[in-house]
Amino acid sequence: MAATDGAYVLGRSEAETRRLIRQSQLYHGATRRLFQEAGIGPGMRVLDLGSGAGDVEVTGGGTLILTNAGNTYSGGTIVKENSTLSVATNTAMGSFAGGLTLGDATSGGTLAATATFASARQVTIGDGGATLNVANAGHTLTISGAVSGAGTLTK
Repeated sequence: MAATDGAYVLGRSEAETRRLIRQSQLYHGATRRLFQEAGIGPGMRVLDLGSGAGDVEVTGGGTLILTNAGNTYSGGTIVKENSTLSVATNTAMGSFAGGLTLGDATSGGTLAATATFASARQVTIGDGGATLNVANAGHTLTISGAVSGAGTLTK
């Protein structure tokens, strides 16, 4: 591993590639079983963030499921490139001081609420628009923080 500006990046040597392949082979079975037990299937993305000063950015058009209600990252959450952030609690999106940005100048972003919860965090809607998706008719999503931005909000 090599350090660049204080961050660690993977090396690109043959030895590093072999090491990663061996690790993958070693952990593959156990990882697959854990994902299956948690109900995580092919194509799904799950992230347990924890804490820190950075933000979380959801890109690439997929769905990121944040399940850790104890997340305390403080830089906010950005959902763009027609991606979706799926959460069951407001606290899964980190510190209350961190805002939520849905969309950017050219693409949208979706917040999918999988349970009833309220949020007082600031929500910014990019020009590409934002969608609030409450999949279950029995659930309610309440946004009481400031909502701003030039994009269209769809629910």
